[in-house]
Amino acid sequence: MATIGLDRLYYAPITETPETGDETYGTPVMLAKAISADLSVELAEATLHADDGPSEVIKGTSKNLYEKAEEKWYNKTRRKLQGE
Repeated sequence: MATIGLDRLYYAPITETPETGDETYGTPVMLAKAISADLSVELAEATLHADDGPSEVIKGTSKNLYEKAEEKWYNKTRRKLQGE
């Protein structure tokens, strides 16, 4: 099994602009000395259907899948209809 080192653990606050969804990271801050970490990522996938068949596949985390699907289809279509 491969091992990955853990050294100099930092975090940075993140803010999101509601209108655009753009994310901005603040200044990184060093946490206490790193000893160990246990991480897991939950991934999800959804197929958007249109015109009697699968149209697009959306991949993301289980928390942001709805937002990604909404942006991919609803907001994109709305912008086209409004001429943006």
